[in-house]
Amino acid sequence: MIFEPNQKELEVINEIHKYNTEDYVVIRLTKTMLNKEIMDANALLRFFFEKYDFVYYDNLSSGGKNGQLVNTEFISNDLHTEKIMNFYLANSRGDRRFSIRGIAELVRQGYINIDDLLYF
Repeated sequence: MIFEPNQKELEVINEIHKYNTEDYVVIRLTKTMLNKEIMDANALLRFFFEKYDFVYYDNLSSGGKNGQLVNTEFISNDLHTEKIMNFYLANSRGDRRFSIRGIAELVRQGYINIDDLLYF
């Protein structure tokens, strides 16, 4: 599915681009993503990660415990905190996924909502 920002989202993205003119990828957060803390790494995101030598899914072994853990910064209007992301291959098909530890708690605390954008 191709991401198409609505007018409000486009305004936020354009505001960010005043400060960041580099490549980016945007994901709209769904209820399932937030509840399970698991997200699919689509082709655009994988290309972005590889371009910047962040993670190479082709070099990973299957299973979450074999993933690549990365300390990241989560920044929103009301919060700036560190989160651990795990990039991994799931199931026997090797679906490329990532998780953000503690993102469900940020939902419970009201920092994140369904349909918010995750901007890389």
